[in-house]
Amino acid sequence: MMLGMISLKELEVFDLIGLIRQDNNKWESTTNDPQIYFKGAFKKGWYRLECEGSSEDLRFLKLYIDYGNGFNEDNSVVIGKLDHNNSNTKPIEFKHDVSSLRLDPGDSHGVFSLKCNIKRISALQIWIQAFLSFRQLNKDTNSVLITKVIKKWRQNGFKWLWNKAITLMANRPEYQVRGYEPYKHIEESNVRNYDYSYIPLYSIIIPIFKINEDYLEKCLSSILNQSYQNFELFILGRGNINEYQSLKFNNSKSTFVHTDKDNIYEMLLEISEKINGDYTIILQQEDFIANNTLHYITLKAKEKADLIFTNEDRYMDNAGFFAPFSKEEYLVNGKINSKIVGEFIAIDTMLFREVLTFDNNKNYSGFLMQCLGTAKNIQHIPKFLYHRRAIESMWPKSNSKMDIISFYLPQFHAIPENDEWWGKGFTEWTNVKKATSLFSGHYQPHIPGELGYYNLVEDKDIQDKQIRLAKSYGVSGFCYYYYWFDGKRLLEKPLNAFLENKNLDFPFCICWANESWTRRWDGQEKEVLMKQVHNQDSDRRFIEDVIPVLKDERYIRINNDSPLLLIYRAELFPDLKATVEFWKRKCWEEGIPNLHVCMVQSFGQIDPTIYGCDSAVEFPPHGIYANEISKTIPDLVPDFSGNIYDYREVVDRSLQKRNSGDYNWFRGTMLSWDNTARRKSSANVFNFASPIEYEKWLVGLVDYTRRFNEKEHQLIFVNAWNEWAEGTHLEPDQRHGYQYLEATKRATLVR
Repeated sequence: MMLGMISLKELEVFDLIGLIRQDNNKWESTTNDPQIYFKGAFKKGWYRLECEGSSEDLRFLKLYIDYGNGFNEDNSVVIGKLDHNNSNTKPIEFKHDVSSLRLDPGDSHGVFSLKCNIKRISALQIWIQAFLSFRQLNKDTNSVLITKVIKKWRQNGFKWLWNKAITLMANRPEYQVRGYEPYKHIEESNVRNYDYSYIPLYSIIIPIFKINEDYLEKCLSSILNQSYQNFELFILGRGNINEYQSLKFNNSKSTFVHTDKDNIYEMLLEISEKINGDYTIILQQEDFIANNTLHYITLKAKEKADLIFTNEDRYMDNAGFFAPFSKEEYLVNGKINSKIVGEFIAIDTMLFREVLTFDNNKNYSGFLMQCLGTAKNIQHIPKFLYHRRAIESMWPKSNSKMDIISFYLPQFHAIPENDEWWGKGFTEWTNVKKATSLFSGHYQPHIPGELGYYNLVEDKDIQDKQIRLAKSYGVSGFCYYYYWFDGKRLLEKPLNAFLENKNLDFPFCICWANESWTRRWDGQEKEVLMKQVHNQDSDRRFIEDVIPVLKDERYIRINNDSPLLLIYRAELFPDLKATVEFWKRKCWEEGIPNLHVCMVQSFGQIDPTIYGCDSAVEFPPHGIYANEISKTIPDLVPDFSGNIYDYREVVDRSLQKRNSGDYNWFRGTMLSWDNTARRKSSANVFNFASPIEYEKWLVGLVDYTRRFNEKEHQLIFVNAWNEWAEGTHLEPDQRHGYQYLEATKRATLVR
């Protein structure tokens, strides 16, 4: 039986504190500590709790479990949050028989709706759900999957297998593994012989600072081939008409206008009195439109619209159409953001002229915002009609560079602990050099390029070389993994050397890799090599250890005053929310005005506000759902027991991904992922990775960040600078050379 098909039983309320029940599922909180007590006792075991409802104010739902000794924080679990039409589903293990349950629906006054259901889950149902989810991801036959499961059980033990089943049950809802349909733009046939009740004239303006004949030709072709032909076309260009003659745009609809202006806004002012259309459309030469665009705009224009806009996607000559942006899901409550609307609009010409005369318009972006703020009747066309080329702008001083932070692995030097665990002289390169190909066309081993098999301690100038290389290709900073185990640091020498050498002028931050070290690389999860300790004393001492690092003048700060501290595994803390509060107080006492704690979205953790963190960062391959394709791979080694995914699918899914909550979210990407060097035939491999696919992904994240993140949160994280044993590294190699770095630079400057 599918877990999602289990019939849930509604929890019955027998007592309330600080709450008034308005009707069956509607409540009013009258205190800052409301509590709902539920009827019934529950036997030891696994249950599925589902809480759904809505609230005008953000609320966090927390369940307290009474095993006979009363309610306490040790026996509590955060269910999720409640704001607008939320549904939170949480598998919960009752470790003993339960006397009663209490739900705390947030610490604020106000009205909200809430309904809670619960159902016991048998071990068999957990296994069945895990197996079905696993099959849906892998698309193998049952016999092949069972063989894989048995091999994993023999390698890692029953406890590991059970934990994997729980993870599949808890973190793989059906929508996350739905069928994959890549985005494809299919041009419609031209509309013919349509009987329009309103026939407006469109004035289409193409302002050009520096001509690119290939781009302009495609742009002009998309206009001249429109199914709706009642338009006039103005090309505003610097230079003379002879530069444009080869494009053969001259016809009764087209006019070339010479200009000496060097920005779009001033060009529009210059041309505004020469246009005759009912509506004005500005289209840059790099972009182009679908052939029925004016047709669909005309259908909206007859509704007396002041301003009309459409959905859009991105375009690259070597990649085609990608990154579709469906705007309709953001048009709520009558609020329309200029960053959502974008640059391609059709605006009533009278309004166009009126807005141009406003004194506060100094540039094109300001003009677009003013148009949006002034228009009374705004219409949206839910079709992908505008195709925006992903290149650097040709206009002077128009690009805003995106900050790219790349994760940095310091395990490229020997330490006594690794000598003991893995053999004398072990570094990351030890595994990298031994990797072998697992199937036809599989890229292994990865061989470094100009930097070679460096040593981060013995090669004194290696970090200077890395920083120079990063700067040259648009990387803004490194995020060093920080290995701290109850006061003991490992792999600390590279960061220490960086901190001591102030000539290494490069922004940086740290990510506390706060998990135990185990023999995961060879599949043995059971043997702990270096145990991570999380308790109040240890977690508080951590911040005291890193405060000198946070004070470094090169340290990355949010809003110029809040050092950015990443936490790799939030769920391992007994009470991270209280820990973060202590960290911030301690930093303030030490002269740091604020601390920005960012939760890495790993191991199923999504919402940072639950843990008291200020933001979250994507960390692929964590949080990625894709179909397993190993059965389609030719010449796969017979003993393969890992997983193979299609990187192209991952990119396409990510480009359509949206924030799941109202928290600050830094997007993240990976160049590839292939841990064959560590896992051998049980590796996870993302096949079909390429610099082009990576560039598409990064361009999409740049677009997302510009649209949805505040100015102080214009950061994107890349996994990674030098994860050679996991097959994801910006550092050049002998196969791709500098292609990934070049793609990074182009994406950071994309218009």
